Amino acid sequence: MPDLIRILLRRLFPPFFTIRIKDGKALLENGKLTPSFLADCSDIAGKNGISSGWIWGHNSPGGARLEFSSEIGNRDRQRLRNAAGVHRL
Repeated sequence: MPDLIRILLRRLFPPFFTIRIKDGKALLENGKLTPSFLADCSDIAGKNGISSGWIWGHNSPGGARLEFSSEIGNRDRQRLRNAAGVHRL
C-alpha cells in the first residue's frame, strides 16, 4: 500500500497503540500496553537485528491487527503477531 494512503487511513482510523523500535528496543509512543508485551517486542527486535521500525495496533473484530513499517521483515512480523496473540491485546 502506498505511504500516502497509509497516512490518510491512519488519520481516519488512528491506531490504539504505536510502538517505535529504536536501537533494538521497543518504546511505546502512544496508547497503553502491558510491559510484558513491550519486553517481548524488545526481545524479538534485539535477537533478530531490527534496529528501527514502527508497529501500529488497530482494533478489529478478531482482536488487535498489527501493521508494520517496511523495516520489519516478514519473519519478524510473524514473530511479533505471535507475541501479540499470547498477550491478547
